[in-house]
Amino acid sequence: MSTSLAEALAVVAPGLPRVFFDEARLAALDRWARNAPPVAWAGFECPLGDAERWVDFHQGFRREEIAHLMAWLEKRAHTANGDGGWITSLLEFCREWGRNDSLFHKAIPNLIFEYDVRNHPERISSPSVFFALARDDRFRDENTVDEALLPATKRDTIEAVLKLFLEPARVAMLMRGIERCIAGAPDNATISHLGMMLARNTPAVRLNVRSLHADQFVTYLDAIGWKGSNDGLEDLLCDMFAFANRINLCIDVGEEIGIPIGLECSTHLHDQVHWDKLLKHLVEASVCTEAQREDLQKWWARETPQSSSAPWPSNLIVEGLLEKPDRFALIERYLSHIKVTWLAGAPLKFKSYLGFTHYYRSKRKTSQLPTNPFKRAMVSMPSELAPHPNDLERAISGALNYLLRNRLLSGMWHDFPASAVDDPWFYYFGASDEWVSAYVASVVGAFERDDARRAAQWVWRVLCHRRRIGEGWGFGVVTATDADSTVWGLHLAHVVGASKSPNAVAAYDFLGQHQHADGGLATYLPEASIRLFTSSGVNPWCEAHACVTAAAANLPQPRPDWLRFLRSAQQTDGRWDGFWWMDSEYATGLATAALAQSGDPNDCARIESALRWTSHRVGADGGVFSTACKAESPFATAWSLRTLLSASDHSQARALAMREVQWLIGEQRPDGAWNPSAWLQSPPVDVNDPNGFAKSIVALDRNANFTTASVLAALGLARGIWKSY
Repeated sequence: MSTSLAEALAVVAPGLPRVFFDEARLAALDRWARNAPPVAWAGFECPLGDAERWVDFHQGFRREEIAHLMAWLEKRAHTANGDGGWITSLLEFCREWGRNDSLFHKAIPNLIFEYDVRNHPERISSPSVFFALARDDRFRDENTVDEALLPATKRDTIEAVLKLFLEPARVAMLMRGIERCIAGAPDNATISHLGMMLARNTPAVRLNVRSLHADQFVTYLDAIGWKGSNDGLEDLLCDMFAFANRINLCIDVGEEIGIPIGLECSTHLHDQVHWDKLLKHLVEASVCTEAQREDLQKWWARETPQSSSAPWPSNLIVEGLLEKPDRFALIERYLSHIKVTWLAGAPLKFKSYLGFTHYYRSKRKTSQLPTNPFKRAMVSMPSELAPHPNDLERAISGALNYLLRNRLLSGMWHDFPASAVDDPWFYYFGASDEWVSAYVASVVGAFERDDARRAAQWVWRVLCHRRRIGEGWGFGVVTATDADSTVWGLHLAHVVGASKSPNAVAAYDFLGQHQHADGGLATYLPEASIRLFTSSGVNPWCEAHACVTAAAANLPQPRPDWLRFLRSAQQTDGRWDGFWWMDSEYATGLATAALAQSGDPNDCARIESALRWTSHRVGADGGVFSTACKAESPFATAWSLRTLLSASDHSQARALAMREVQWLIGEQRPDGAWNPSAWLQSPPVDVNDPNGFAKSIVALDRNANFTTASVLAALGLARGIWKSY
């Protein structure tokens, strides 16, 4: 069967971004595709901005596609004119790659060809080759589908590849630098690709380093002997991590580590909304044109044999006949990443990498979502926490360690994910990073640990890059700004000493726009995009909420109107109900703490009433039962403890607080966290009183970040009574 990449290219051709492809490049693409193997995994490298105009071509090959690649290489070998050395080496590699018991078969899941077309579309060079390297053994878990390698095996694999293409002396020189790069990688990071730049006259090879945490780039570069200046690098990382969830480091390794470095910035592959936020940010920074952004967003699509305007590739038709009946074929177009080339003092260069690939998908009703994508790899924990003479301090230390380990690669936190793509929570909100990060960082930054304070300061820097002009922050980067998220952003500003900064002042002004005549703060402004969810004239999401107002009332120098609203919002039994929370302990704990600091003697009776309600909620063992969890809840118990601690001189409250502290310490998991138990509720936009409303959309902090931070904050406040216990 005579086939080529051209058949697959015809399927995706209607979506090719014409802002990048002029007629000469389209003609070059057609010529290249007609002479490329029939493997429908390819892409394009396109510079952003107005300065440069060129497109490079890429094609990838998985192990199962070795036959197509070898047939193409053998054909090229017969027609090569003086450039056949790389073909011979690649054929030798492929023969070894195809053996099930070989090192290459285990260690290299795929490879990618990169053709430097640049400004000469009439002449396409020999390809550079990027060898993907399997995940390190320390990353393997029950969700890992590819093979895992020991770092020593990865080193042997790289050396074996180099020996196929280079003379021994050059291999020895390169391996000295490569070994430094492998040894210098922190436990959570790994070398993901080896690039042999065959088409370029360079003595170096390219290494891609994956899963570095935001605060590890500079220290890693120092560890491997990089001699470039890092002035401004952290600012760039902060700016890109504000919208990208993952950044891979690209370095050239020769006798020295190359001074310019590359940063491959990406978000979740199928998350087009987050990609649009990143692209709009690049447009605002004047490094991407609006026309380029629009064409890149139009590139996203999925084609099937039924939807394609072009004939389905003949080789894929044959393959499809061998698939199971419940699986269907797709060719998906996607944006892989944005690459930034960085050199201190030089203008930044941005490139977009577009791709398309063929795969089969099972026909299933739901698609489960990861709870914490782009998370920094967790380090294994002992089955029990190390003994400590002070159980409270041990619990606090364990919680801090958990939260610092459980950050995203961006240094942010991520929680309240939907359970599946058909979960209504996924449609309305998705997972939270801005609000959750502000909340958790405001907690960990209050503890006297350098790593915790640095983490809080980093989150504040990212939030400053994220803040919308004239506004504050939101539940996540793709949701409307709201008062609650802005309040916790301001709490974080206070913790890191930035309350007087321009970003904090602007956010505080935005917060004031949410205040109603009764003194309460609404979560959303009427003109917010969230308003579009209702066609009625009244949207309770835009009404004053006790939980939001109580959080604001705990800011330094709260406005008297906020306290006035809280006094009127207290229920007859002493509690406060949160609009967004299934448990009343959260709003009650915040409201009681705010009134306890008011200095108004008339608030004593209100505090006493809240204490009575809370006291009746504490079980014999110290836990507080949650109707949302249908069990005793660490989240409800922590906020109940916050209420009791507002009256630390109250003997009964003090005794109950001690009981709760002991229960919380006993419930801490070996990894330092507490079981997720913070249940959010999102009532329909036409429901004023959400309590007990059956149709509310609910979400749990499945990553345990919000619950653990809540318990951590309560235990920190309990230090005073614990020491005197």
